[in-house]
Amino acid sequence: MARIKIVLADEDEVYQEHMARYFMSKSDQCEIFTFSSQKSLLKYLSVSENTDVLLLDPKMICDELQTFNISVKILLSDTDEKMEGYESVKKYQKTEEILKKVLLKYAEITGRLDAVKGKRKTRVIGFYSPVGGSGKTTIALNTAAACAGAGMHVFYLNLEKSDSTSSILGKTPGTMSDVFLSMKTKGTDLGVRILAARGEESHTKIHYISAPDSISEYSELTMQEFDTLIKAIINLNEYDVLVLDFSSEFNQEKIYLMENCDLVFAPIVSDEFSINRIKILLHENMLHQEYSSFIKKLRLVLNKADISGASPALTASGILEQCPLIAVITMAPTFMNQQNLLGSAEIVRQVFEPLVNCIQETANG
Repeated sequence: MARIKIVLADEDEVYQEHMARYFMSKSDQCEIFTFSSQKSLLKYLSVSENTDVLLLDPKMICDELQTFNISVKILLSDTDEKMEGYESVKKYQKTEEILKKVLLKYAEITGRLDAVKGKRKTRVIGFYSPVGGSGKTTIALNTAAACAGAGMHVFYLNLEKSDSTSSILGKTPGTMSDVFLSMKTKGTDLGVRILAARGEESHTKIHYISAPDSISEYSELTMQEFDTLIKAIINLNEYDVLVLDFSSEFNQEKIYLMENCDLVFAPIVSDEFSINRIKILLHENMLHQEYSSFIKKLRLVLNKADISGASPALTASGILEQCPLIAVITMAPTFMNQQNLLGSAEIVRQVFEPLVNCIQETANG
């Protein structure tokens, strides 16, 4: 991994020492040099071949800085101060956030994605159900929350044409419209755009991106573009788990994407219609052997069950002999409200533990 030379200039020596220590301890690629006066800063820059990032207090700005080879110049400002030729980062916020924003701005301007890439291996977990009203999105969101509660870094990606999470998850710095545009624009790094657009859910700390401005944008994407989007998130190496929330349509494109998941959870309910829909899905596997790799990854999750668990109709259907049932979620009022559930971290971890364990077993396998 290439080193990133960061020059930090600020008259507050306590502040710069804290920043330097944090940057070097949290980011192996950062090499940081600190200066508390404009004179010492200019002297260093005059003999330095190049500087990747100049991070400085506005008081340190002078005309001479324009003469040096500096890739990215960022103001550490306590206001929303803007200046031509300089990016800006709020000076007084969590040091973790400052580091993230500095590296992201560097990656955006230079195109060097390695500046923000992590070291994690991402497992892709799909949530799909041919059954409407099965609670798929509630289960997908809260499995993501439970994985985060277990210490994993999680990205939740809703691939439904009509995103039902907009009222639950807050607005992110960008939207999927920005990401889609990046995919269609040559010379734009998709990974950097994803990082710039994403946000963090306040209770669970899962990452996500707000829905596009228009639902029609989803229909304009090809299967290859969806595949490119998913691979771009994987290649960030920042997440342990990528949760994909699929729409209920069943087609060849959907099958291709699900075949590339490590696991696919299929939420169902115990009524006759739900059981028949799953039977039809499994029957497709008998007719079309190319679906077999997807079916092997399928795990059933019984939702909205009573305390007795699986119903006699489900048990007698033969479905459970073809596809394992790994969790039963009862009709508790808490699980009917997505917003409340996201804020109930301990409950989430307990109820969705079977799904988390299944994901962890896949990661260790």
